[in-house]
Amino acid sequence: MIAKFNPVLVALSLVASTLAPAAHAQTAQPSVAARPGYMVVIGNGVDPAKMSAYAGAAVPLLLRSGGKLLFATEEGKTEVLEGGPFPGSIRVFEFPNLKAARDFYFSPEYQKAIPLRVGNGKIDVIVSDAFIPDPKWTQPKP
Repeated sequence: MIAKFNPVLVALSLVASTLAPAAHAQTAQPSVAARPGYMVVIGNGVDPAKMSAYAGAAVPLLLRSGGKLLFATEEGKTEVLEGGPFPGSIRVFEFPNLKAARDFYFSPEYQKAIPLRVGNGKIDVIVSDAFIPDPKWTQPKP
């Protein structure tokens, strides 16, 4: 039986894979305040041409909050290997910590920017702090 495709779990696993080098350098989990925070944004039916006003307002706020884009997929260019359909796009942002990601999202300035993207597809936003994955997922067996 093939498992149902869950884009949220896929996006979070992509975030975890970006942390693989950290697993080699640390033996204990850092405190929550010291771990990076991640924001995963999943878009469906988003027209990039209609996002310029939103991006113009949101990007400077994101950068001031210490956020940076780790990777992005183009709308409709995500290849589904199992499950689906998933015609959307994924963006993953890293922040200094989870508090910084939340502070960015809930800031009055960003809340004013959100209406600039309303009506342009469906957007899901997830935040999570970083964790050190089990070495069996990050280190090849000898």
